[in-house]
Amino acid sequence: MDKRKLEERLDIVETFVNDFSLRNETSRYISKFPDLETLSRKIQRHKANLQDLYKIYLMILQLPNLTSTLSKYDGLHADVLKANFIEDLQERISDFENFKSMIESVLDFEALKNKEFVVKAEYDDKLLDLRDQISALQDSINETHDDVKQDLDLQSVKLEYAKNIGYSFRVTRKEEKNLRNKKGYTVIDTKTSGVRFQSASLSNLNSKYLSLKTSYENLQKSLVDQIIDVAVSYTHVMKLLSHTIAWLDVALAFARVSIDGEKPYVRPKLNEKGECQIILKQARHPILESKLGNFIPNDVEISKEKHIFYFVTGPNMG
Repeated sequence: MDKRKLEERLDIVETFVNDFSLRNETSRYISKFPDLETLSRKIQRHKANLQDLYKIYLMILQLPNLTSTLSKYDGLHADVLKANFIEDLQERISDFENFKSMIESVLDFEALKNKEFVVKAEYDDKLLDLRDQISALQDSINETHDDVKQDLDLQSVKLEYAKNIGYSFRVTRKEEKNLRNKKGYTVIDTKTSGVRFQSASLSNLNSKYLSLKTSYENLQKSLVDQIIDVAVSYTHVMKLLSHTIAWLDVALAFARVSIDGEKPYVRPKLNEKGECQIILKQARHPILESKLGNFIPNDVEISKEKHIFYFVTGPNMG
């Protein structure tokens, strides 16, 4: 056991115990961080998607803020925080700079407003060309919608999209009479919600739309696979960052337990190697203490001069 290392850990916990603002701000940042170990495994197995990469991107955006919060601390153990967290975080910010740029060039941030995780069309010339063709078809479909409303003399005709059939029109069952004996219309189905149908023009446009949409999705999937291939090269630094964040989280947890107990916990005093002595005064068990209303603290002393062995049984094991 390295006494210096143990004291360093205690310095970190003590820092968070004594500084409410530092403890609160640091906790606020890391509570929003994703599980990097799980995400890095998904990426390595090529099971990840753009949403997973976006989660990592959001975390990367917060790393400078977290580092700044820790760096503002100028108390007794500032050097310990720097050695254990700040320097590592600064390295990771640098390591992830290209990853951050990649996500910003690839991801369609406008689509994110609708919770869609898709590749930005401008990222690839072929994808952009398909997007433009799809957009032109959608304009034509909207024009056809206006034509149908005029032809049926029914402004309430709705244009809808369903994944299995694409675009169709809908009218209520009561309005279906406007559709009867009209040439050029095909009824798809009739339900309590209304009657779905297509005009000859919509049927033609819809077939082209579905074909282009399939091509777009296949190309996008290929591009996402390429992006995941690049992301694989970052899994090592993800794991390094995960270890840093995990240790920071543990230190904060120790600090919270120390503060939130019925009586505050105190920092132990460590002996030099070879002194062979363990002295516990009013020792408590954090879990038992929270569950039992009548928990009784205990004194324990183990040393070469007194007791060198205790046999503890039953409920006293706590």
